[in-house]
Amino acid sequence: MIGSAPALALAIYLPVVMLHTVASTQMHRIDEPRVEVRQMGDPHRALERILSSAITTVEHLNAVANDPDTSPLDRLVFANSPLLLETPGMFSGHNNTPLGLYYTASVSEGPGSRVVTLRYFLYFTDEDGGTPIRRRMGRYGHPFDGELLFQVTFIDDRVLSAYYQAPGHKLVWFPYQAGERPTFAIASPNHNFRRVVRDEGPVVAFLPQNELSANPFHDPDFVALAAREARRQWNLDISHYVYVAFQNPVARVPVDVSVRVRGRWYHLHEVVLDGMPGASLTVQGYHQVGIRLGFTPRPEDIDEVRITARSRQPVSVAIFALYVYSDPVVAA
Repeated sequence: MIGSAPALALAIYLPVVMLHTVASTQMHRIDEPRVEVRQMGDPHRALERILSSAITTVEHLNAVANDPDTSPLDRLVFANSPLLLETPGMFSGHNNTPLGLYYTASVSEGPGSRVVTLRYFLYFTDEDGGTPIRRRMGRYGHPFDGELLFQVTFIDDRVLSAYYQAPGHKLVWFPYQAGERPTFAIASPNHNFRRVVRDEGPVVAFLPQNELSANPFHDPDFVALAAREARRQWNLDISHYVYVAFQNPVARVPVDVSVRVRGRWYHLHEVVLDGMPGASLTVQGYHQVGIRLGFTPRPEDIDEVRITARSRQPVSVAIFALYVYSDPVVAA
């Protein structure tokens, strides 16, 4: 009797676990999906565009900041746009090329006061450390890296707080005077930063671009540049993926994404969770993932897409885009 107790408990436990899993898992399935083929741009043109359009001068930043015909918010953005210490080969296009400086602005109006928070991000084609590229491709559906550089909050014309992102993704407070234009240097393989003085070396003045209206991660030329660097540095071909962009519901529920290609299943959790089964992402809102196949698929190769959501409540996961890249021609 003592020996049979564990077996009896297991016999009761396993059906309960199976019923709970079935009751709390919802699957969204698309048979014979419509697949978009996206083309690569030109990596050489990407470098030319970065040098001609993403980089400016300190004099130009100051001119916009002091232009009375420019909106007050834009003047504030340009007056406090940070500078980056230049390093040799930064724009050679061999690895981790800076794409530009992007900002978000949060504005709150109150009785007799106005609070503005500016966040400046540097975007790169890749990173040398941090999340391994295969897991990054799976979790975010691209090889790019975007890092917070500088954040400053104003109450009217007074600086309330200022931070930068130091190694270890630590936000470090520092005393800051409005308009003094801080200078930073890359201080880690995954693009965290340290403060420097302006005369420590040549600096790069990036043209601040609104992150909401300019997203470089889908720019064909920037994708081509990132693809070339990923192949050079990691021997990774981004055309060997199926990309799925979807909308997760407001409630944060774990999801997994799978595709059946030429009769074989490929699962996101195999990369994101190192092969462990189960839901692989807990995300909210719009998200994009990449599922590696090991070869360049054609649209007709993709038989089925499944998104599995772990939730007891009804979940509606909408797929916005399903696409592949044509086999890129990467210049040596």
